[in-house]
Amino acid sequence: MVERVATRPDRPWLALAFLAALSASAWQVQAALPLNHDVGWLLLGARRLLDAGRLSADRFVDVTPPLILGLYALPVAASRAIGVSEIGALRIFVIGLAAGSLGLCQLASSRLFTGEPSALVRTWLVIVASLLLPLVGYDFGQREHLITLLLLPYLVDAAARARAEGPPRSVAVWTRAAAGLAIGMKPQYALVVLVVEGTVWRARRRWQAVVSPELGVLAGTVALSAAWTAWLAPDYLRVTLPLVWETYGAYHSPLRELVRWFDLPLAGALILVAGLLPRGGALRDLARTLVAAAAAAYAAYLAAGTDWDYHRYPFGVFAIATLALPLLRPLSRGPVVAVLVIAVTSASLFIAPLEIRTTRRAGQEWPGWSQGAATADILRVVEGRGRGGSIFLFSSSVAPAFPAVNYAGVEWASRFSCLWLLPAVIRARAQPEGAIPEARHQRLDAVGRYLVAAVTDDLARAQPELVFVPRGQQHQAFGGIGFDFLAFFELDPRFAKLWSGYVQLEDTPLFRVYVLRQP
Repeated sequence: MVERVATRPDRPWLALAFLAALSASAWQVQAALPLNHDVGWLLLGARRLLDAGRLSADRFVDVTPPLILGLYALPVAASRAIGVSEIGALRIFVIGLAAGSLGLCQLASSRLFTGEPSALVRTWLVIVASLLLPLVGYDFGQREHLITLLLLPYLVDAAARARAEGPPRSVAVWTRAAAGLAIGMKPQYALVVLVVEGTVWRARRRWQAVVSPELGVLAGTVALSAAWTAWLAPDYLRVTLPLVWETYGAYHSPLRELVRWFDLPLAGALILVAGLLPRGGALRDLARTLVAAAAAAYAAYLAAGTDWDYHRYPFGVFAIATLALPLLRPLSRGPVVAVLVIAVTSASLFIAPLEIRTTRRAGQEWPGWSQGAATADILRVVEGRGRGGSIFLFSSSVAPAFPAVNYAGVEWASRFSCLWLLPAVIRARAQPEGAIPEARHQRLDAVGRYLVAAVTDDLARAQPELVFVPRGQQHQAFGGIGFDFLAFFELDPRFAKLWSGYVQLEDTPLFRVYVLRQP
């Protein structure tokens, strides 16, 4: 029997007030943090997409499937239409997407929590909103952040289907379409859908609970996303994916580094929570779905092979959303939520910046960020020149060129976010003879020649006014091998001729800065 408890009168305005407070808090947190480096690069890619209509391999080459650029193009287009900064428009877009995700969760839960006080689900959504808005921190707007926003309504939909009848078809169509977009952005998250649908079938033992017209909507969205990607970036399959296959392993981490010390205890806690919730209750069905999704998201993180924290974000949100379920009844009874709403709203609205045209605070250097000093170094030089144009940085990491390019309002003089093709080439050349098959050596040498030619072509076309060269020789993904970018590129006659048009401008603590000779 489902437990029923006496609660205070339902006050839906509290949840709306809390969402407003969390949105204001998210804005304030993002004003204090640097723009995520990957987000900065993808905003530039979206800008190039809007300018060109399509992206060829001489304009944009990136590991991520290009569907994400279509989403980022929305805030970029809005910034042009209404005259706000791209960063401000992005914040509005992501906060709006979070509100839409939470609203869909509310609608999808209508049949999941039948017979339960509505304050129960609203309390859970308030907790989830905290994870999606202010607590996401530096990864605000990252691909995994958006993927989590798109998957959450689908998970509530699946929990409702596992319990009894799913949400109304008009709602289910939107939840499945959102999940299809998430898979289109990063196909490994199809594993979440496969595992969760398996959980639904196991609970109901009826294929009708899984196979439905709404599932066709999900599959159709994935297919349309793939077709749109092929049209949007026709060289992605032909050029980019083979490059990724050959070189991106240099950024991968061994399994022992991917698995954190707390992952196993956390998995045990999730299983315990799902098992201890009352049988036959909505919270148990929701917990079972979220645990399945967390396990699948964790597998997707391991499949990606890199230990970057943002790849763990969907797993983290699904896990914490599960652990919060036993707390919902106590929290929904008393004035705890109301007091918290008033406190957070007052504090957030008082300190949150209201000027969405400002991209960063004057003199801001983000001392707690590992790339803060390097980003500030680039900004000081670029802003000191007092002009636009384009810049380039020899680097194997996206930061600090991004978000420096976004904050300085200059163009980036390359099709690559960074020289991510290079570490695999250099590491292969450092191996003892015979350690790597000759055929792979030849393929990586071809990749090296392609990279040098592409960078030379990009610099010749864009003619960046400023070029930054790191003073150190230890760089990301080179495996501890000391490397001099200029010495490597100047071995190519075409690049050497182009580089003769630059003279050194100054030394900063982290970079040697070169400037284009004036005619």
